Amino acid sequence: MYFESNFDLKPAPNIKDTLERPSKVFKKIYSLVTGGLTPTERLQTEVMLSILQSVNVKLREIDIDHLVKLSADSTDIYCEKQNGPKDLSEAIQSFAVQMQGDSAKLYKSFMLVLTHDYEGLRFLIEISIKRRVKVGESPVHVTVSAVINEFKRALGETDEKLQDRLQKVIANSKLLAEKRKKYLKSFKGFVEKLNVQMSSIAHLEKTLEQITRAKMMVPHSRNCNSPRRRSQASSLHHDYYCLDDCTDYLWSWFFTMCDYASNSDFSSFELNDESGATLALSFDRYSDGIESSSTSGNDSDSDSSSSWIGDFFSGGDSGSSSSSSCSSCSSCGGGD
Repeated sequence: MYFESNFDLKPAPNIKDTLERPSKVFKKIYSLVTGGLTPTERLQTEVMLSILQSVNVKLREIDIDHLVKLSADSTDIYCEKQNGPKDLSEAIQSFAVQMQGDSAKLYKSFMLVLTHDYEGLRFLIEISIKRRVKVGESPVHVTVSAVINEFKRALGETDEKLQDRLQKVIANSKLLAEKRKKYLKSFKGFVEKLNVQMSSIAHLEKTLEQITRAKMMVPHSRNCNSPRRRSQASSLHHDYYCLDDCTDYLWSWFFTMCDYASNSDFSSFELNDESGATLALSFDRYSDGIESSSTSGNDSDSDSSSSWIGDFFSGGDSGSSSSSSCSSCSSCGGGD
């Protein structure tokens, strides 16, 4: 059992007048990724990074400041790892070295991922922005996911002991319902707090009401020790350092519910595969095999997509934002 909510943001009509240029960390990234690009391409990149910066500032205002990942397309500018760079500035220096000698590349998207603990849940907040979108799509997408800290694997805890803990909850239908209700309420409360903060960004508007779900992952195998094929379809299923031991219970939850099928209400959950894709399921509760079909979507950056930035901005780089820069306060995105 875990939780997920999604909503989209679109540029407001006044974005040209209210959007501030990238500063500090985001300005450094802009300088690194725009060498050799055309003026139009530089403008598009600047607007994308400016929007991501403004979202980051608003999240920091409510103490959501634990950065997990910052990436351009599939290239990690920063990714929190046990033996990786200890801060964003160090990561950007490494990224600059990596960029040396490379030919100019126009990145299609940028993504910012943060984590936060709230009322017994560990959250991942993923904000992605695309340069090109299909007609009717929004360029900024927010995914909020959360796992339950109560079921985090304890130090030295085996798969068997972890599963025993899960069984005590799942075998008791009343207790399971109480847990689901409690954590879903906490999750919705956090998402609402996030929505209020996001709505205060002058140059962005929410286009869709968030869809909040209690979800359950369906592993390919009942064997807890099988290789975990984690896909980039969902941040929650990545091997992020901040989630070490926090998501292990997801691989046992589904089959434990199958073992107690008479007590389990599967209709209370959306079922997903290990990549996070929604499933249409046919299964025998005593079988290791799961027959499933994914309902995941396609990449929107296709030939039928176009850059949305031209609808709001025109001309050279000077038209990309207000002329004033951010102050050098610490809320601008992670330090020098």
